[in-house]
Amino acid sequence: MEEWAATASGFLFGRRTYEEFSAVWPAITDPADRNAARLNTLHKYVAATSPVDVAWGPVTVLDRDVEASVAALKREESGELQVHGSGRLGRSLLAANLVDELRIAIAPVIVGQGRKLFGDTRAPSGFKLLSEERTPSGLIMCRLENTGNGSAGTYVRGQTNLAGAAQD
Repeated sequence: MEEWAATASGFLFGRRTYEEFSAVWPAITDPADRNAARLNTLHKYVAATSPVDVAWGPVTVLDRDVEASVAALKREESGELQVHGSGRLGRSLLAANLVDELRIAIAPVIVGQGRKLFGDTRAPSGFKLLSEERTPSGLIMCRLENTGNGSAGTYVRGQTNLAGAAQD
């Protein structure tokens, strides 16, 4: 996760995730904690329709047409804007085709009922597996590139074809 955060030039949060993060991360001041250093110093953009305490700055509140604002940020800003948590925001950005890459951590636990990761997505999205890492405890961390179309990997018992890539 530290490697993923190291590539960020800024962060994009939904209001609730921003509030949860801002209650914890500012208190983590150990200079050896690189995630805290990045989260506490890089610019944060918050999608919100209600007031937000912007004390955990630097921060810009995106309160109108979030998708258009993010599209403009992608054109104007260099570097990588990362969304951490913020499921509803992430789903709206996927629907607007504003997501270039997904980074998903899959934990080997069942937590019961909850929200679907991708919700009831209307438009198909295809992703190509760029990399995966596995930890000894079974955590799987995947990087997936948005292919911009509905084609996706297929599965046939004993054989996998991920967006045209040959697999053993």
